[in-house]
Amino acid sequence: MGENINYQLYSVSKKAAKGLLFNVITLVYKLKTVLYL
Repeated sequence: MGENINYQLYSVSKKAAKGLLFNVITLVYKLKTVLYL
């Protein structure tokens, strides 16, 4: 049972990390376009 909880936490944190990375990339891209204009 403990392993199952750990796996769920792992997958949730992995999804959160993916979302955060995506947000950072979009933010950097937006800043780049603003700076180029």
